[in-house]
Amino acid sequence: MRVVVSALAAALSLALSGAPAGAVERQLQLSLRPGFSWSSGAFGGPGAAVDLGASYGLNDALSVYANAAWSIALPEAARNSPRHGAALSAGVFYAFDYLRVVPYGGLGLRGDLFVAPDDGWITVSPEARFGATWLVRRSFAIDLQGAYAFPLFARDRAGDLFTVTAGAMLLFDL
Repeated sequence: MRVVVSALAAALSLALSGAPAGAVERQLQLSLRPGFSWSSGAFGGPGAAVDLGASYGLNDALSVYANAAWSIALPEAARNSPRHGAALSAGVFYAFDYLRVVPYGGLGLRGDLFVAPDDGWITVSPEARFGATWLVRRSFAIDLQGAYAFPLFARDRAGDLFTVTAGAMLLFDL
């Protein structure tokens, strides 16, 4: 058993400790990530989400990002179901660009448009966005991302907004 654990640890070390990633500075990153969403308000519930994202590396650590998303929630109250949502967000994140797996986290501002049967509303939220990008090649990566938004308006309808998505990312040197 110790041999298996040692072999797994060695394989993980090799996978994560390659040459520095160098994949943030002056790179445009475009991503498509399907995933899961959940919100806690009266019109909230579990559902599906799809994100389209773009980011640009300002230097070796800081990047700006923009994200467009669509989600559907299936609230327990049948009269509120389904609830569709569209969101736009932008912000800045810090990337730990040292390994082939690049963890990152950041803060931004998000606007949501929600439509449910017989209702619709807009809300603005500060958001926290975090994730990790596995750099498969200099021009291709796999990205796992999570986001939390705290709506400033219509909290009774929207509630807290959570999203977890995973997908492919194309990287372009500029």
